[in-house]
Amino acid sequence: MSEVKNKLPDTLPLPIICAVVYVILLVAVILVGILVLGHSIVPVGLFCVAEGALAACLSRTPVWMHASVFIVQLALGFFFGVPIIMACMAALYLAGVAVLYIWRSL
Repeated sequence: MSEVKNKLPDTLPLPIICAVVYVILLVAVILVGILVLGHSIVPVGLFCVAEGALAACLSRTPVWMHASVFIVQLALGFFFGVPIIMACMAALYLAGVAVLYIWRSL
C-alpha cells in the first residue's frame, strides 16, 4: 500500500483541473438552459457539443479569430432572441479554448 501512495502525485496536474472545471461549466450551462430558460435538452446538448467541437477545431488560431467567433455568437443570440443561452455558449467556447491552450502548453 505504501508503494502505491509514494507513486501518486501530491496535487493533480493543471490540465486535469482545467478539464474538471470545464465539465462543471458544461453541466452548469446545460442546467441553466433546461431548468432556468426552459429550452429542450436536445438543442442545448447539441449546442454544447458544437461549442466543444468548434473550440477543438479553432484552438490553434489567432486570438482575433476567437474574439470574432465570440462576437458573432453573441450577435446571433440577440438576432434570434436567445441572448442568455448564446452568451453561456460563448463562455463555454472560450473556456474550451482556454482548456485546450493550457493542455497544449504543458
